[in-house]
Amino acid sequence: MQNPEPNTTDKTNPSGHQQQASELKAPPKFLLYGCIGLFIIGIIGTVGGIIAFREVLQPAQQQRVVNTLPFMDAFLPSSPSPDATVPTSLAPVDEDAIQDLLFGDLGLEDDDETANETAEPPPTAAPTEAPDVEEAEQESGEESQEESQIEVAAQQPTAIPATATPAPTATITPTLMPTIDVAAAFAQAEVEATSAPPRDWPTVALNTGYRWEHQRWNNCGPTTITIAMSYYGWTRDQFYAQDRIRPNREDRNVSPHEMARFVNEYSDLRAIWRYGGDLDMLRRVIAAGYPVIVERGHMFGGYEWLGHYQALVGYDDNERNFIIMDSFLGQNTNGEPIQETYEEVDDGWREFNRVFIVLFPPDEEAAVMRLLGGERATLEDSAAHALEIAQAEAQRNREDAFAWFNIGTSLTVLGRHDQAARAYDQATNLRQLPWRMYWYQFGIFEAYYKVGRYDDVMQLVETNLSNVGGRHVEETYYWQGRVLAARGDTAGARNAFNRALSNNRFFVEAREALERLG
Repeated sequence: MQNPEPNTTDKTNPSGHQQQASELKAPPKFLLYGCIGLFIIGIIGTVGGIIAFREVLQPAQQQRVVNTLPFMDAFLPSSPSPDATVPTSLAPVDEDAIQDLLFGDLGLEDDDETANETAEPPPTAAPTEAPDVEEAEQESGEESQEESQIEVAAQQPTAIPATATPAPTATITPTLMPTIDVAAAFAQAEVEATSAPPRDWPTVALNTGYRWEHQRWNNCGPTTITIAMSYYGWTRDQFYAQDRIRPNREDRNVSPHEMARFVNEYSDLRAIWRYGGDLDMLRRVIAAGYPVIVERGHMFGGYEWLGHYQALVGYDDNERNFIIMDSFLGQNTNGEPIQETYEEVDDGWREFNRVFIVLFPPDEEAAVMRLLGGERATLEDSAAHALEIAQAEAQRNREDAFAWFNIGTSLTVLGRHDQAARAYDQATNLRQLPWRMYWYQFGIFEAYYKVGRYDDVMQLVETNLSNVGGRHVEETYYWQGRVLAARGDTAGARNAFNRALSNNRFFVEAREALERLG
């Protein structure tokens, strides 16, 4: 009987297993080493990429990466927690001063008191900064001139009205009758009548003809002013405005005065900005056909508290809504402007002392000023009006940090820095102000500086320098430079002013301060 051929595929056959094993060859060593090398390079590249993402790229570039690769959001530099607030001031709250701010007369009748409060005390360890000495000398010269005028007036003979000789029947001689210029009196009455703002407006108003544009990175200011100007036929885009307002795309803030300056310098239109607006004024201006922009705090979905500009183009009293051209939130599903309630707008607007900008043709300035009312005739008038509003809000709720901050802002505009500093102390002590507050509002820097509280100013500077956004705010370095100059550190001050100008080459105050250093 013939034996069958052995089954070479039988895995139990030792000889077959050995034959297969002998046919398999080990991979070349260079492939093994190559795979290991590629793995190591991949790790190094990943780590290096993350480091470059965090430390090399600018925030705007980081955001573009995150938009493409959302998981990279986990590698962004850390920011303060959403509920973080600005630190409290170094000085304790003065309760007596707070009571005066709440219930005292905050008017400007006492010129001597105002002069005393605006006088800046010299630092104890170093000579005062030259610019402030010049300001003090100028003020002193003006006071001396006023005193000399008073002395000259005192030397002039004073007409003493004749008194009637006592008699049973009182008589009035013609020489004692006041002379009345009837024509001037009627003219004055007409001015007063025409300067009062109208007290009614239509129930619904909507101004059309705006060209909406979606803002690019952190560009709501230039974009919103562009939208408002488009109402008058302006055709340039947001980047034209950006190059002339915030040439550094990382700049976190554009102030109202910078936007108004852009309109006044680069167009045939006029723009003014004021504090202390209200809902009635907004509706009057809109109903009259003028663009108005408000700066306000906003909490966008998925975002923390931010400062934001909005162009108001209409309103509806029936629904109690403003109609808004918003460069960030866009338009509704029908391509129309969005709407927000009066209460929503005012709640965010008051966080910026109800500041606003109005645009108009130059020959219509008188009409616009009439709409704003005499309480907003000048920036100082508007600050005084805003002060009354903020004081009333603080009286209703003493724990309202924004009301106290607005009191400080208004008093700073009015030159009453000592009172302003006390109001800011109370505002920060309540621990409610969001940590981005000093990206947008700088009156607190000025108030503390003017009363010689340099350590407090430097604390504000460090608050901004402690986060990425604050390091891209030119005012941070400007006030740092002012303090360093006042303390005699000229080199440090020069470096700070140059840093401010690197953030915004159009920052006039920083350039002037740098020139004064010589």
